Amino acid sequence: MDRLLISIWIKKMNSIMKICGEQKIQDFDIIPLHLEQFKGTALVCTKNDKYIVKWNDELSYLEYKFHKNFAKWFNQRNSLIIPSFLDISDELSVENGFYFLYHYIESSNRAEYSACARSISEFHRISRDYNNDYYHNLGLNSTKMWLDGLIDAGRCIVNNATFTNGMLFDIDLTECVSDLRNCLKKHYELYDDNCLRNNISICHGDMNLKNFIHCKDGSCRIIDLDTLSYSLRTRDLFCFLKSLCINNKEETVQCLIEYDKICTMDEIEYNLLSIMCNPALNLHYRRYNNYFKTDDDLWRDYIYGIYYVYNILSIIKGEC
Repeated sequence: MDRLLISIWIKKMNSIMKICGEQKIQDFDIIPLHLEQFKGTALVCTKNDKYIVKWNDELSYLEYKFHKNFAKWFNQRNSLIIPSFLDISDELSVENGFYFLYHYIESSNRAEYSACARSISEFHRISRDYNNDYYHNLGLNSTKMWLDGLIDAGRCIVNNATFTNGMLFDIDLTECVSDLRNCLKKHYELYDDNCLRNNISICHGDMNLKNFIHCKDGSCRIIDLDTLSYSLRTRDLFCFLKSLCINNKEETVQCLIEYDKICTMDEIEYNLLSIMCNPALNLHYRRYNNYFKTDDDLWRDYIYGIYYVYNILSIIKGEC
């Protein structure tokens, strides 16, 4: 973290802490938190409390207000899923970005994957009821573009002989392509614009394992909310499953079960998730979209993990 940013934070945090009821800070500590992963995040310690401050220079003022208002709305309904956001009006805004200020939460290091899945599901269940017409329409347009790209990629695979009789490690891609063709057919039968409009809601946007805090009080919190947008819940779930595949793929079955208990997935969502997990589609993205392009070992771990999830989804779809 450069000296200029620290000096800006020190000056700003003095005024912010006064608004929060703290005495003027004479000597406090700003500790960078894993800056290689979380750019612009710090732990601020005062005499009476600890705070997490996150700086974002990519949000517009309207986006900042949208995120802040959603966090306030959400915490009124469930205070154990996302950190408590300190609402101090626009004192957090600066010329070149915005600060998000949260109460610091003590956490443990033990990863409880099922707890993560339950937190995602509860987040999605509650977020369905949040209404913002402007950002809903933005999310509808961006999601439609993303979905069109996904389906086009799938159609390119099934219409191209590239993967026919092919193998990915010891995975038979012929069967994967055949299943992809069936999933695309089902997608065309079930999905339309009205379905898309009704199925998008507030999603996290970066739901990987690094964005969960396992708290000492037993709760599991979701952090880094500055990627919020209206989107398909399936995309959040897929992001979580991708992260889980590399770490512990055997946990994915229980996580899917735990998620479905709270936020039940329908046939359309299971079908879309199957398309996203298809190894042939993932190989296509690796070849043409720089997907895991630079790390062969990571790619191998990921593809075996996602193939495991793909087979589980095939079983679940057969039981539906």
